[in-house]
Amino acid sequence: MADTTERQSLQTSKRAWLVVAIFLGFANVVRALYFDWSDIGIHLSLAALLGLMALRWPKGAALAATVVLLTSVFAFAFASAPSDWAEVEVGDAWIEVRRTLGPPVHEAANLDQARALARGYSSPSPMRFRQTGAVAIYIRGDQALWLFHDGNIVEAKFIGGS
Repeated sequence: MADTTERQSLQTSKRAWLVVAIFLGFANVVRALYFDWSDIGIHLSLAALLGLMALRWPKGAALAATVVLLTSVFAFAFASAPSDWAEVEVGDAWIEVRRTLGPPVHEAANLDQARALARGYSSPSPMRFRQTGAVAIYIRGDQALWLFHDGNIVEAKFIGGS
């Protein structure tokens, strides 16, 4: 009887851990849909990996791997931007921003056209950026600054990597 109770307790614990791992993977995918749109495939794969680890690995090892993976995802998500890019704020005059940063590498009439021009760089999520106006893209190394503007002011900004 004690053996059966112990086995049921282990199964319940394993099931609870699986639910937590699936929730963490799903939460990361939702975050990626809003912030790391271009990397959604990577985050879906990561969610599947978290689920497999929860099924196959002992709880402690799976938990440690989950913490390492999700911590690295968040650490890369908050990489620092060039200082002059960080100074650009929503509401700044577009002509002043252009004078400070120079001409953009790419300019497009809307986000869809801009995505086609800046291949290889993380693009803004259409769920988060719904502006329909012009987009200017500045590129430095492996980072891209996406500025949404109406010709007069900066309406939104996004900094993404490659």
